[in-house]
Amino acid sequence: APQPAPTTAQATAQQAPPAPPPPRKLRILALHGYAQTADTFRCRVGSLRKGLKSRAEFFFVDAPWEAGEAAGGGRSWWGWEGGAPGAPRTRPSQSSTPVVGWEASRKVVLDALAAHAPVDGLLGFSQGAAAAAWVLADLGRGEVALPPGVPPLRLAILAAGFVPGAPAAQAAFKAAGGGDGRGGGAPPSLLPTLLIAGSADETVPPARTEELAAVLGLEEGEGAAWLRHGGGHCVPTCSGGVKAEMVEWLDG
Repeated sequence: APQPAPTTAQATAQQAPPAPPPPRKLRILALHGYAQTADTFRCRVGSLRKGLKSRAEFFFVDAPWEAGEAAGGGRSWWGWEGGAPGAPRTRPSQSSTPVVGWEASRKVVLDALAAHAPVDGLLGFSQGAAAAAWVLADLGRGEVALPPGVPPLRLAILAAGFVPGAPAAQAAFKAAGGGDGRGGGAPPSLLPTLLIAGSADETVPPARTEELAAVLGLEEGEGAAWLRHGGGHCVPTCSGGVKAEMVEWLDG
């Protein structure tokens, strides 16, 4: 028997191409601050996770060294000479003592990039921001390479970051300015980076984060952007103007 002719709406539906899949959320590996853990940092950035949940998902990893009882427990991304890794006498941002244990910490980050691949970027807070920048510096100058199959990183968010005072760190960061991406990652100066600084931060004053940007060659308007807030040593609450700036940067 003859079939009825399709209606205009049916014909249009048959001819229309399928809708494209929704864009994938950004996948970001988060590095906690000194004397924190992956779990405590996850809780502390709850506002950030909620505010950006339609755009990004975050993965958290523990640093390999213990911060020590004097620091109130938690973990550390490196230790200091003169004591077991993770048993410093001063806070990471204030110490110029040579560090130990960095290679193991760097491996933890690289292994996490492989475990959660594909990862689009790094989020670091305080010592975690310094660690994230150090990984990027080592990748950019070819000191290490990304694990097989791990795509290059596309972005970094560094909150209350600083250049560690240890001589090895100072040398690595300064050399990164001339890196050529031999490790599979763009030189830090070419990686889109959001720098976050609090005007009331007494632990890592904004000048320390500005120093980090200068050493890595991160120039505002040329890949780097700044989010300045009026708070202290923290990742600011992701609401109002802070959320608007973060969303604009992520969508840019």
